Amino acid sequence: QADGRLAIFRVEVQASKGSGKLRITGAPSRAIRDAVHTAYTYLASQSRRLGLQKDPDEYDLHVQLVNLMQSKEGSETGVAFFVAMVGALIGKPVMESLVILGEMSIRGGLLEVGSLTERLQLAMDNGAKRVLLPAGNKRDFVDIPSDVLDKLQIVFYSDPVNAAFRALELE
Repeated sequence: QADGRLAIFRVEVQASKGSGKLRITGAPSRAIRDAVHTAYTYLASQSRRLGLQKDPDEYDLHVQLVNLMQSKEGSETGVAFFVAMVGALIGKPVMESLVILGEMSIRGGLLEVGSLTERLQLAMDNGAKRVLLPAGNKRDFVDIPSDVLDKLQIVFYSDPVNAAFRALELE
């Protein structure tokens, strides 16, 4: 979100044998770089819980951000980066037509998503069929128009690992 404008980004991550380096391309802002690094730090701490066969320290991750809306910002993207990194390490793509909303701390704490109605509308207008949201946003649904809720499958997650399991259809 920049100057009140919301944006959609496509996140692509490639994992290749290496020494645990993280490379970020696509002209990301400082907020996006911070979100990617936060996601990477959390991934390293949760690799056992995720049951990863690949040790993140033995793979280089190349994160490319494709700015679909020409936005200058990109906060609240940490969970999406985390899910994309997990997908790259296990070789499994996220569900089609999925938007992942949410910001995280390096210990996996979640922040609620602000401007939810506008974000859901933007996701729907751009072809999303499903949206992953932090469970803390459940109480915000009284304000969401029914036509938006009728067209989107909303899936809640309790922590970033839970979001990865849902987005990658691992559960």
